[in-house]
Amino acid sequence: PQYVGDQIANNFSMTFDGSSYVDTGTSLGNALGSSVADMTVSLWYKNTIAANQGLFSIISSNSAGTTAPFSIQGSNGTSIYVYVGSSYKQYTVTHDTNWHHLSIVKNGTSLTTYIDGNSVTPTATSGSVPATIDTTNKITFIGLYFSTAYTYNGQIDEVAIFDTALNAGQIYND
Repeated sequence: PQYVGDQIANNFSMTFDGSSYVDTGTSLGNALGSSVADMTVSLWYKNTIAANQGLFSIISSNSAGTTAPFSIQGSNGTSIYVYVGSSYKQYTVTHDTNWHHLSIVKNGTSLTTYIDGNSVTPTATSGSVPATIDTTNKITFIGLYFSTAYTYNGQIDEVAIFDTALNAGQIYND
């Protein structure tokens, strides 16, 4: 990846109304392989509701009756949760109605989250990040976590999934 500056004018984003979502129709496995050790997910998001949105999903990769190998969720105006396999990390954030850049970097058993280009420290964790995640037959959804109870209300833009762990400089210039 390389920073391209202001050469591209992007005036459009995906808008979610709390009941809509995007089913990409493909799995992370199709893009990254069936067993993923390193990856980066990068996107921009802007909440329509600043607080008390309840539990919502920004992006997830899962299928019926299975644990998602990867998911980014938010809750009640104060948290972002990143799930990798059966582990999670919680980050305290302020859900306002401004655009924010979010990047999640999985590098083996390490997980780093960047918000607006800055690495953030988790406020709670559970379990260990698995060395690899199984992405076989897990459909990737934007704005949904398999159940429509966890849909998103806001805008999401420039979703990118990389098959490598980007470094802090690459994230900052993403």
